[in-house]
Amino acid sequence: KTSSDPNNPDGFVVQHRAEEMDENLFMLRDPDENDSDQDDDEDENGDGTTKQAAKLTTVAFQIKGEAVETVKRQAIELDYPLMEEYDFRNDNVNADVPMDLKPNTRIRRYQERSLAKMFGNGRARSGIIVLPCGAGKT
Repeated sequence: KTSSDPNNPDGFVVQHRAEEMDENLFMLRDPDENDSDQDDDEDENGDGTTKQAAKLTTVAFQIKGEAVETVKRQAIELDYPLMEEYDFRNDNVNADVPMDLKPNTRIRRYQERSLAKMFGNGRARSGIIVLPCGAGKT
């Protein structure tokens, strides 16, 4: 993608992973009295990020649809980690599906955390949500 930003002419966005996760930190800071996720937070730095995440850097870029398979293949050959994301907030092609929840509907904390990891930063990430039967994945 070409960029009109003079400070970023190649269209790459470089961030530290800790900055990328800022949008979802409220879930780590506001524990729910009914759900305990203590075992997930053992390695935290006190700011909601793990020690490993504080060191990682991400680079984001857009590619044309016809180049996706080529980029994936090259990343595998170079042993370069790649995460595919879908920018659903800015998608003007696919129609929104209207959905209303009952006013008293409240999802559980572990459901919020799963959704935050899957849809963080307004982008859908590739992956699988693994929860037991009856846990509310649907």
